[in-house]
Amino acid sequence: MRSAYASGQFYPSDARELQDTLDDLLSAVDSEPRSGRLRMLIVPHAGYVFSGGVAAQAFKTLYDTGYRRAVLIGRSHREAFDGVAADNHDHWSTPLGEVKVDQRFIDRLMAQPGVDLRRAAGPHAGEHSLEVAVPFLQRVIGGHVSVVPLLLGKEDYDEAEALAIALSAVMDDSTLVIISTDLSHYPSYEDAEHLDGMTVKGIMTGDADKFRAVVQSVMAERAAGEETAACGEIAVAVGLHLAGRYGWRPTMLGYANSGDVDGGDRSRVVGYAAVAFDGPAAIELAAGSEDLDEAAQREALEIARQTLEAHFRGGKHEPVPASRDLRSSRGVFVTLKKHGELRGCVGVFEPVGSLADAIRDMTLAAAFGDARFHELSERELSDLKIEVSVLSPLTEIADPRLVEVGRHGVAVSRDDRYGAFLPQVAVEQGWDRDTFLHELCVSKAGFEEACWDDPGTQLKVFTAQVFGE
Repeated sequence: MRSAYASGQFYPSDARELQDTLDDLLSAVDSEPRSGRLRMLIVPHAGYVFSGGVAAQAFKTLYDTGYRRAVLIGRSHREAFDGVAADNHDHWSTPLGEVKVDQRFIDRLMAQPGVDLRRAAGPHAGEHSLEVAVPFLQRVIGGHVSVVPLLLGKEDYDEAEALAIALSAVMDDSTLVIISTDLSHYPSYEDAEHLDGMTVKGIMTGDADKFRAVVQSVMAERAAGEETAACGEIAVAVGLHLAGRYGWRPTMLGYANSGDVDGGDRSRVVGYAAVAFDGPAAIELAAGSEDLDEAAQREALEIARQTLEAHFRGGKHEPVPASRDLRSSRGVFVTLKKHGELRGCVGVFEPVGSLADAIRDMTLAAAFGDARFHELSERELSDLKIEVSVLSPLTEIADPRLVEVGRHGVAVSRDDRYGAFLPQVAVEQGWDRDTFLHELCVSKAGFEEACWDDPGTQLKVFTAQVFGE
């Protein structure tokens, strides 16, 4: 259990007083209808008396959103270190109760290539920037929300991009991203309004590189007392990389600085902003998109492995699945990798029989029928890792902007030609949405560029539950 460090300093330590404070802050905010689905917030992290009103403008947008997990991203105020520190506690406590730290999500994030992520309690021990968001989450979403606390230790834009790519590989529709940052420290009131205006414009571009250039301009124009344009600059960069990959659109919700508080010192202020990022409204996938439980996943991988072993013994594996899910009919792709490199991948969207039989058949097809590779040999079996992607039914879409990188696979068809990419392809290749669609149309299906804008081209999306040995 991580005890509340900021309680009694940044927000009230008494549960009733804290609840009343949050309710007062939230009730002062007028709710605005959203044009898309809220996916990310940028929020300040000062004491509630200073930045609570601005933070409330962001957190009030979370009512009735149904999120179950919040990834909290900030920059350590206490120490510098390489990479990203994920808190290793099972729970965080506040005066409003406990919230679970989603360590399974952190496991999946750590398994992604390219990101320097480790568990470490030290950077989180005396850090307030993520903690101050938790009481808001508890009050708006409820105590069932889990958190994924992540701190960056340096202004490393490469690491910010790597973390964004890793997150895009493991996030789902139940995952909200919260970026924690204050703005200018500590110019005069008038200088802060000007400089923070520049920084906010950089955020509103939705582009990490443009934001970085703006921050550099702000610091080049540094006013008296100005120490930073945004203390969570690198956390903002992570968020903007995610926004760029997914096509999320920013909306400015509010701005203030500490000089706006009654009796606040206007000669030396800190700036605060709240920004919401919306993605397209979530696509309603067809029925039959439920995930397999852990037992069914293990059984699916065993079927694939036993299929190959039986083949090399001269027989045929006939699976008799114990899991009910494996007796249903679902689309599936089986991917074979050798020393981390692709060795075969074949799938089917609409199998004739059960999922168990489809896994067997696609395993054989990936091993011996993928025209890109020579047939698998028995001596390779020990070096092989098997990955299974269980698919949702295909859902036709008319607007390509509804495609979400990392969540959706896409199938494109016209006349007698067809091509499809699994959701994880975009993540593995580091593609944004336009690049993903371009590669699908041109490289995979052999269509012309921007084929998705042709009324004769049919686009269908699907999701995939991906698991492997």
